[in-house]
Amino acid sequence: MDILLAIDMIKLALKNKIQHIILITGDSDFVPAVQYVKEEGVIVHLRHAEITYSKELSLTCDTSEKLSRAVLIEFDGKEAYRR
Repeated sequence: MDILLAIDMIKLALKNKIQHIILITGDSDFVPAVQYVKEEGVIVHLRHAEITYSKELSLTCDTSEKLSRAVLIEFDGKEAYRR
């Protein structure tokens, strides 16, 4: 599943269909995909568990924050995150 998500991220970035990605994971396997989409101009927001997450992934993303209910509400309905 990680590979399919990474492929979708890259395909959408290459087609210039997205400006932001909210990635909910802690898996360092996403670092190369995040680096690539950032090179394409996409802003990547990481939301992760409190304790178990990749510090490298956190540093690679544009923003990184512990996942909480407030964080989920933060992005809900914001026009700035839609194209």
